[in-house]
Amino acid sequence: MMAVKDLPSPWFYMVLLVWLAAILAVALCIHPTAAAYMLSASLAVAAVLRATCSPRVIPHVRARWFDVCCLLGLALALLYLAPWGLSPAL
Repeated sequence: MMAVKDLPSPWFYMVLLVWLAAILAVALCIHPTAAAYMLSASLAVAAVLRATCSPRVIPHVRARWFDVCCLLGLALALLYLAPWGLSPAL
């Protein structure tokens, strides 16, 4: 069980919420592809932070290597799929 001292600052969650709102605004106002690239870059930055920083900086779910692999895998998948952001459904 995680203790309160192991959680990131509440400011982390506020910044994360504002950043996700910015990504949503870009998706709605500019282009979904740009938002997908922003989200992919965010996941890559989160992976680097998880690999190099303490749990006080970024939340952790499982082991460090598992979190980093999952974040990088999601970032690469989203980066690969981003160009088809507005493709018509089949």
